[in-house]
Parts: sequence; C-alpha cells; structure tokens
Amino acid sequence: MRKLPAFGALVFSLLFLLSACRMSQPPTGVLRITPFDLGVLVRWTARDPEGDAFRCTLDFGDGRKETFSTCPPTGVLNYRYANEGTYTVRLILSDVSGSTRALEKTVVLPATAAGACPTPIGTDSLPGPKAAPSGVRFARGAAFEPGKLLVRLPAMRLQSLKADAGRLGILSITPAGPGWAVLEVPAGSERERAEALYAEGLVEYAQPVYRYRLVGVPNDPYFAGNQADQFAQMALTEGWDLLDSGACRPIVAVLDTGADLDHPDLSANLLPGYDFSDGDDDPSDEEGHGTMVAGIIGAVTNNGIGVAGSTNNLAYVLPVKVFPNANSVTIAEAIRWAADAGAHLINLSLCLLSEHDYNGDDLNDCAAPDDPGIPDAAIEDALEYAYNHGVLAVAASGNDGLDYVGYPASSVYTFAVGSVDASDNRSSFSNYGDDLDFVAPGESVTSTVPDDYGTGSGTSFATPYVTGELALYLGQYYAKKGALPSFSQAATCFANNTNQASWRSETGYGVPQANAFLDPADGSCYPPSP
Repeated sequence: MRKLPAFGALVFSLLFLLSACRMSQPPTGVLRITPFDLGVLVRWTARDPEGDAFRCTLDFGDGRKETFSTCPPTGVLNYRYANEGTYTVRLILSDVSGSTRALEKTVVLPATAAGACPTPIGTDSLPGPKAAPSGVRFARGAAFEPGKLLVRLPAMRLQSLKADAGRLGILSITPAGPGWAVLEVPAGSERERAEALYAEGLVEYAQPVYRYRLVGVPNDPYFAGNQADQFAQMALTEGWDLLDSGACRPIVAVLDTGADLDHPDLSANLLPGYDFSDGDDDPSDEEGHGTMVAGIIGAVTNNGIGVAGSTNNLAYVLPVKVFPNANSVTIAEAIRWAADAGAHLINLSLCLLSEHDYNGDDLNDCAAPDDPGIPDAAIEDALEYAYNHGVLAVAASGNDGLDYVGYPASSVYTFAVGSVDASDNRSSFSNYGDDLDFVAPGESVTSTVPDDYGTGSGTSFATPYVTGELALYLGQYYAKKGALPSFSQAATCFANNTNQASWRSETGYGVPQANAFLDPADGSCYPPSP
C-alpha cells in the first residue's frame, strides 16, 4: 500500500521538472528571392521565439554557402551565379540547442528580358585610384536624419563595436552594405560620437545618414501636345530612322518613387523591380514622380494612345523605389542592386537635400558643395561600384537656379543634366556650373502619371531625356560594334554631337542630337576597331 504514494510523488516530481524545462522551438523567418540576370537578391527576416541568439546559413544551391555565426534579424545579399540554370536557395536557421528550420526558394536563371543588351562590363577607369573614405565628414548645410551615423568599418571590427556599444553610446547597429553599418546614437550627439569612434580606431570613416529630395514634381494631369517640339529639339525622331535592326534593348534602372506597374502606356516596357524604401518587391508608385520619369524613357510608342517614350520601345525600365524614405543607405543599396541586376543605365532624378532655402521657393535646395571632397561617401562608393561594372549613371543638376550642380550629379561617376526651355536657353530653375555635362528640355514635359498623363517641369524630367538618348546609343553601338560602349566612349560621343560648338557654364555641352550620335558614320561615336 506504500507504493502508490511513492509513485504519485515520482509523477509529481517529473511534472515539476518538465514544467521547469523550456521546450526549445527553432527560429522562424521569411525568405524572399528576386532573380535578375544571372543573380539573385536575397532578403530575409528571422527571429528566435525565445529571444536567444542563433546562427544562419545561406546555401545558394551551387556549392557555395555563407554562414553568419550571429544571424542578423534582417538581411540583404546580392549573389551572382557563374552559369545559367535552376537553383534552390536555402536559409537554414539553427539555435544553440540544435533546433533547425530551413526555408527555401527555387529560381530559374537567367532572368533576362527578350532582346536585352548583354550584361555591361567595366572597361575603362578614371585617372588615378580613388582612396577609400577616411576620417569624419559632415557636409556643411546638408540635411540628415537625427540620431544616425553611417560608418565604414575596418575588417573584423563589427563584433568589437557590438561588444562595446554601451560604453560608446551606440543604441543599435545595422549592417548597410559591404563594409558599412548604420549606428543609432542619441540625437544631437552625432558628430561627437563620430569623432570618438574614429579616434579609437573603431571606424575608418563616419558621416551622417543624409536625406535626399526629388528635383521636379508633376502637375495638372492632362495631355499637352508639346512632345513633338521637344523631340525636335533633340532630333529624336530623325535619330530613330537611323537605328539598326540589330540594336539591343538596354535596361534602365529608375531610382525614384516607383512606377505605375499597370499603366496601359508603360507596363509593356517595365521589368520586375524592387522597393528599397519599404523593403519589399512591390515598387508601385504612390506619388507620381517615378511614373513620369519612367514614361519619358520607356512609354510605349506607336500604340495609338497617350505619349511616346524617348527610346521608341528599345529600352526596358527597371523601377527601383527609394522614396519616400530616400537616404544615404537606401540609395546606395539600390545603386548596387541595380548594377548587379544587369542595368546598363541608372537614372537619378534626385539630389542631396540642403537644410536651407537660398532661392526662396519654399523648398529646401539641393545641397551645395562645401569644400573639396565627396559629400556622401556611401553613395559615391556605390556609384564607383556601378561605374566599375560598366553602368552609366545620369543625374539631375538641381532645381534651385543656383550656380552649382547638386550631388550626386556632381560626382565624377555620373552625367550631370540640366534643363533648357523651347529656345535652348537655361531654364530659370536649372542649376548650372563647372560640373554640368548636358541639358535637355525640362519645361512642361508630358509623360505618364499613375492612371493618367500629366505635365511637369524640372531637371528631374530633363534627365530621363538624356538617359533615354544614352539608351538608344548603347543599343546602336552594340548593333554596329558587337559590344557596349564604355563611360568615356559615351561621354566623347555625346560631347561631340550636341547643338553647341563648345561647353558653356549654363548649358554644359548642350542638347545631345540623336540624328548625329546615332549616325554610324560618326567616328567619335563609332570609332574604327584597332
């Protein structure tokens, strides 16, 4: 009769021990894959239900793996395959107890559009190597996000920084591309924290997370019949008549507010893009600016409705959404992704935002260059990456009517574009100066807007005209030479084929003329093979 109480005590003890133990659950997460050309953009979110640290491994399905001993809760990674084929990408999450969860997606590569130009390859370089950014730089007068620093880290220093975050006044650390991280610090202490981190050798370089703005806003959604006049200023339709049947279709990445993915006059020339502003694969336009820029480049031509794109159906538009949350991090990340995604051109109708409104138009200006050096080293780093991959970047000079070119148009890795009126005179709002390369019509430009058509003025809308012209040149060059032109070759060709005899401060080299730079007989554009 004594066995029953003993058995009951044993059961009670076992239940008590079991209740004291925590059954381990594997980490959970979401894996997203966006294919491009011969690569994939991998994005993931992951967490451990108990809040413990865990590791993760990315298996790309081609024998290559990348392991993170401490898995970041959110991650972004571009990966390029050596060969086309079908690949299964797996994200394996493992906690300290050995519990494991595997997430997977299968992709078929290459993910290219019909008739697209081959992937660009960097073929030339600027004079002299560019030194990596170092020190602490706060561009005078440039607007930035309070409480954030963007830093470049020495090798193997991320863990040291995390371990000492409390002492250093760092509230959080988020990776932001190869070698970069965003540090959250108390608002108002940005420069102090930056200088302390650099003095201790924990960072190679530190700057704020700068803010960016668009440089043109569409208005009055109605169709205005001025397209023919603007096309004539650029001799576009005459240039179309010179296009060779073997021309390929360049991919133009438009970093902007996204695009109307279902617009009947645009959707046929759009490729699947990405939203870096919100971190998802839906770059739908909620503001209109990006749809207008995209339409100037790639609206469907000869379909009996709406407007005509400058590229005459010979370019694809890759919408890459960076607004409304455009800053140093989102734009740099988007530039790198566009280059890896096989873009041949990148359109940047945006500029670094100033804290001031010097011209009194109730809009903060594009920030002025304050001293020698690059205002935003993170974006310059990304632009150099794109340049070295053979991508041509085109950027707006700014809409303040001031005697300087805004950034990133002032970068050596971009073509800077201003605006002119119907008489080829500088638009009153167009920024100008030593860094200006070309101009194009930018007043009352008609294009697509979400669900409709509209007009707008600004260097934002002059810039895609030049981007579209460059796209035509890339396709024609490929038809004649069997390769793509380098940055310097394109610059030489366009500088020699404008409406001006020489460079001018207010209009750069002038308006590129399509009937000249698309002429295969032009030796500056199609030099004889050695």
